[in-house]
Amino acid sequence: MSALDQSPLRLCAICLAIVMIVPAAWLSLRHMLELRDPAATSRTRGLEAMWSVAPLVGLIALLVLAGLQ
Repeated sequence: MSALDQSPLRLCAICLAIVMIVPAAWLSLRHMLELRDPAATSRTRGLEAMWSVAPLVGLIALLVLAGLQ
């Protein structure tokens, strides 16, 4: 497993994630926020925004951690 730490394949996977997954997640997030229900309460909108943004923030954090190791 320690051999994967120095692998060029790991670097390639991180680059692909940054170039493909993060922009796709951002576009999906924007689309989801545009489709939200106008009759929803502010609490419901806040929870919807939090659960929409949390996975994207988590993904970016994991990519940063993987890049630092």
